[in-house]
Amino acid sequence: MKKINVIIMLIMVLVVVGCGSEKQRIVIDDGTSKTIASEIIVEADGNDLDKNVEIDGSESDKKDEETDETEEQEVADEAEETEISKETDEAEEQQVADELVETNGDEPHFYDSTVDEYVNKIGIDIYEAYYEGDMLIVKAYVVNGFPYPVHEINLTGFTINNEEDCIADASFGILGDLFLEADTYVTWTFSFAKEQVYIEDDDLDYLSWYASTRSSNEHFYNKNVDILLDNLNIDPYEVYYEEETLIVKAYVVNGFDHSIYNINLDELTIMNENDQIISSKNFGALSELSIAANSYVEWTFTFGSDVVYLLHDDLDNVKSYSHSTNNY
Repeated sequence: MKKINVIIMLIMVLVVVGCGSEKQRIVIDDGTSKTIASEIIVEADGNDLDKNVEIDGSESDKKDEETDETEEQEVADEAEETEISKETDEAEEQQVADELVETNGDEPHFYDSTVDEYVNKIGIDIYEAYYEGDMLIVKAYVVNGFPYPVHEINLTGFTINNEEDCIADASFGILGDLFLEADTYVTWTFSFAKEQVYIEDDDLDYLSWYASTRSSNEHFYNKNVDILLDNLNIDPYEVYYEEETLIVKAYVVNGFDHSIYNINLDELTIMNENDQIISSKNFGALSELSIAANSYVEWTFTFGSDVVYLLHDDLDNVKSYSHSTNNY
């Protein structure tokens, strides 16, 4: 029986080998994220005609690679955009310079487009200057450094200097109907006539200047604190109209070497620069206010319409007088 079984097995092997068209697919999974597939084709003579081995990355690996490539491309694109922007800025600056040369040739010319910052004042900031015939043309930024609007800006003096001498000097008066909102600026052109120009052939490479301005406005602002020794002082730092009332924000300053309390303000008078009384009022007790030695607090005083004697007056410069009593 054993011999018969062996003969039968041999016959089955010969039948399988003789077919030659069968394909055996062996799939191996090693438990990792990669799958290895091997395919073997067997011919009648039992020799391997072809062994194809393909290694495919998983979907997550492909997505990671694609994400990395996308991020690298985005970085490259941003770098390219930055470089283009830089080149554009340089080109624009060069264009301005070329236009100046084309317009003025070898003529003296000053140019600086930066805007200086001015705090609590009106600033005149030159950005371009050149000769035009017998005149000196000066283009400047008129800057409102106040935290409130200004108008009727009066340029009482404007002096242009080189490193050693005065090039030009003039007073331009009120700058038309110019109105400036808080912390803003506009460009303005000033023409110095022949009689106002003292140097007609300066190279204009270096300029310095001094501008004296005043503005007609209904707002006073000065945050400096005046401490009067051995005195109780009411020092306004902001004064403005609110419809028909006058608002005065002030420092209540204790100049004594001891604390004070029970402060009664018998009189607070606000005057303009011509000593005309704008408003005056008795405010009485300042609501349980106490102030430490040589210090101050901020306080707001409201003058009603019945005690405002000059409505919408120029508050560019104001003065104050106060009389008070206190305990210590």
